[in-house]
Amino acid sequence: MLDFFWPDYLLIGIEVNLLRSNRPGLWAGYVSLQRQVYEALKADFPSQVVLLSFLATDFLEGYSDADAPDQLAALRQVEPYTDYFGISIYPYLTAVGTGPLPDDLFSRLAAISDKPYAIAESGYFSEQQSFDFGNGVALTLDGSEEKQQQWITRLLAEAERRNYRFVVNFVNRDYDPLCRQILCDDLMRVWEASGLVRESGEAKAALTTWRNYLARPLKN
Repeated sequence: MLDFFWPDYLLIGIEVNLLRSNRPGLWAGYVSLQRQVYEALKADFPSQVVLLSFLATDFLEGYSDADAPDQLAALRQVEPYTDYFGISIYPYLTAVGTGPLPDDLFSRLAAISDKPYAIAESGYFSEQQSFDFGNGVALTLDGSEEKQQQWITRLLAEAERRNYRFVVNFVNRDYDPLCRQILCDDLMRVWEASGLVRESGEAKAALTTWRNYLARPLKN
């Protein structure tokens, strides 16, 4: 795959700290696997950037029900085997919800790792919707395109100021038509309205901000 595509970045594990939370007994084996794969890749492709992504807010007390100190301890075990600290962050899926974001969010994130940072995936829900996940678990999101615009503006400003290597918005276009066709359950729909383009194909305000940042000179 590397010989064919020659990617700038190779991400080989997505939100890997969720394994530590959900199946802690498998974590040691995963760390061993990641070490072996990372070292083998580096032996054959020494200049290739190889990284993992982490659900970043699980490292921060108050954003989720994860054991933050345990999450940080787990990160230290696997950190030598990733070139970047890849962040997965959806603020509306944390305890903050669609309310105001704490001013210290990015400064707290900056204290987690000494690796270069990258936003492996992010997004913000731009509509008002309620979800029922069963077993008494429900979620109501008071999203809006204005709130999405505020998040994208802040995310890109912080990424530029802190020299993040790249930023990915997970959903390009709202996928309501897809969900109607394949009958998405509510868990699959929590990203449905987080695109920068409406399902109709019209651009949201956040897309203009995104394109303005994309047009800026690339930093080395």
